[in-house]
Amino acid sequence: MLAYVAPAVLDLAKLALEWAEAEWGPEAVGTLVAADHLGRVLSKEGALGEAEPLLRRAVKGLEEALGEHTETQIARSNLGMLLNSRSDPEAEEHCRRAWEGSQRLLGPDHAETLVFGMNLAVVLRELSRPEEAAPLLRRALQGLDEAKGSQHPDTLAAASHLSGLLLHLREDLGVAEPLARRAWEGSLRHFGPEHVRSLCASADLGLLLLARHRPKEGEPLLRCALEGFQKQLGESHPQALSTAADLGAALFSAGRKEEACIPLRAAHAGRKRLLGPSHLRTLASAHNLGVALADLHQVDEAKKLLQEAWEGRALRLGPPHPRAVSSAKRLAVLLQGADEDALAAKALRSIWEGESSNLGPAHPKAVEAARRLAQWLARRHLLHEAEAVLAHALANAEAEEADAESTSAGASEDERDNERAAQLLQSALLGPSFSPASCLAKLAAAKRRPHAARVLRADLQDLQDRPLASNAARSGLA
Repeated sequence: MLAYVAPAVLDLAKLALEWAEAEWGPEAVGTLVAADHLGRVLSKEGALGEAEPLLRRAVKGLEEALGEHTETQIARSNLGMLLNSRSDPEAEEHCRRAWEGSQRLLGPDHAETLVFGMNLAVVLRELSRPEEAAPLLRRALQGLDEAKGSQHPDTLAAASHLSGLLLHLREDLGVAEPLARRAWEGSLRHFGPEHVRSLCASADLGLLLLARHRPKEGEPLLRCALEGFQKQLGESHPQALSTAADLGAALFSAGRKEEACIPLRAAHAGRKRLLGPSHLRTLASAHNLGVALADLHQVDEAKKLLQEAWEGRALRLGPPHPRAVSSAKRLAVLLQGADEDALAAKALRSIWEGESSNLGPAHPKAVEAARRLAQWLARRHLLHEAEAVLAHALANAEAEEADAESTSAGASEDERDNERAAQLLQSALLGPSFSPASCLAKLAAAKRRPHAARVLRADLQDLQDRPLASNAARSGLA
């Protein structure tokens, strides 16, 4: 978490390092600990460029001087959290080594180990691996409750992180709300209403209440947090920009799309200036603003933003990553009927490849993506390319269905239906709104759904049976 640091604290940290270097030398353990402390203070203030070399120096020096010592693990975790604020995948290595090293040194239930586990969970959530983060946060909260008490700042931080993760997953919101409220009320008591940790807790609780369809309670908390961050840290501080992005997303979800564009635009512009156009948070802002503008029929600007988001996410995360596929889908919708064939074809192909990679080639979404790409190519008389897409999708779907049939050969039809029902129920329950009627309808549709291979085979046959005006149409030549 980035936070405001009193000038006196920063000045003292700088003086401590200068004194240690003069008194003990640059490689002494005390000097390295002072470098780690100054790096952590600068990191909290958002001065990441100054903080990183100090933290790297501390990690390297303490590893050489002390080996697997607690001070080494503290420095590793501090460096990992700084890198996480930049969405740098290297963050996981440092936080994981700190957590695992502390388990060996102090034991899995020691308060320091639990805090390191909490930090690792924060990194895993940033890396879109919430299923790994959740057990770490639950364990940290339970352990810190016992070791430090329910109102200790570290325990409150664990409660806040866990409630935020549950909100992200749309899971157990009834459990998440008392955790978020506890973190907010505890922060108010410990730090006062204007402290950055209290403002963070206010924002978290506000978002949760909005997700639970209680805007009269949630929106004032979120707006209060945003105003507090802007006053304490400045409008361009990362924490203020993140809260503006959250407010915009909440307003958009509530159907207040024109209002939403104001904080969404501010978040995107600020992140672009502060973090650069290729940072993952900048790309997320570009995606969200593009979606909002598309819904308001501001198509040209929306297309530009969604293309930036898709291409940037594909470069940073890989084309099959769900976030890259999400941006590609939004862009493809806007490109329908537009005179941008090369970009549309690239987006549609990326969606198909991403859905096939993430869900399997026989998944309905992957099949539908292949069909959409083939239909798009066929409409442009690129029949040879359309056939190739369907043939490739068919071969992969047949292979996956053959594997599935051999795996479930001993299961009865009722057992397979029950398994399908369980998957649908789990999916529905994890969704933002659960409707039993909708779930039953989905189950009935799933039972009627033909196998992927059958659908693709029929499409391919239909394409091959089309009368051709000339051989050029099948070859794709003009």
